[in-house]
Amino acid sequence: MTTPPAQTEISKAESWLKQHERIVLTTLVLAATLFVGNKYIDYVADRDSRIANVAAQQAQAAQTAAQQAAQVYQQTIQQQQAKISVLIAEINQRNSALIQQQAQIKTAPLTDVAKQWQQQIGGEGDITNTGVGLSVSDSGARRTVSNLLELPVVKSNLDDETKIANSKQTQLDAANTSISALNAQVKADDAACKAQIAQVKAESRKSKRNWFIAGTVIGGLARALVHAYVGI
Repeated sequence: MTTPPAQTEISKAESWLKQHERIVLTTLVLAATLFVGNKYIDYVADRDSRIANVAAQQAQAAQTAAQQAAQVYQQTIQQQQAKISVLIAEINQRNSALIQQQAQIKTAPLTDVAKQWQQQIGGEGDITNTGVGLSVSDSGARRTVSNLLELPVVKSNLDDETKIANSKQTQLDAANTSISALNAQVKADDAACKAQIAQVKAESRKSKRNWFIAGTVIGGLARALVHAYVGI
């Protein structure tokens, strides 16, 4: 009885599988390893990409917040500088007025001098023009001396306040420098995050390419073996 061709082919295949069981199993294991490896690479690449994206978003948010804070800070500085400019102008006006008053009082009539004197110490009737000079009451004399004693103290306090203001300005200048440095650092961190994302994606593509090449080689070898021993 003649064996059907189909059965003959099946018998050949079964015989080849029995003879090359290790090769077949090894090929299957390698194929499974490649499949699992690619899945793992996809998982790791996706995880690293998400982490890098979150870091980049955080860096971008920090940069935006720093820029907004810097804008508010600069607006505050500009407003304060405008107020300072107004105050400086008022100080200059008062100084000019004082110089004019001091120049006028040198040659003013005694009546005008007495009037100015009384205005400075307050009250009334303390300064009297005697025709040959000015007469001051006991109370007026004491208030005059009290005002004169106050002037050096006021001047010293003003000098100290000026020093304090200069010190605060120095601190503000240092703060401006620090803010500029922080802004630069935030920009650098943002650039580093973007570079890290690019590197993660590049490494992911490289790993996938390597695994693809390995799979192609193994698949080619397996097919060559099958063709050599089975003839298909």
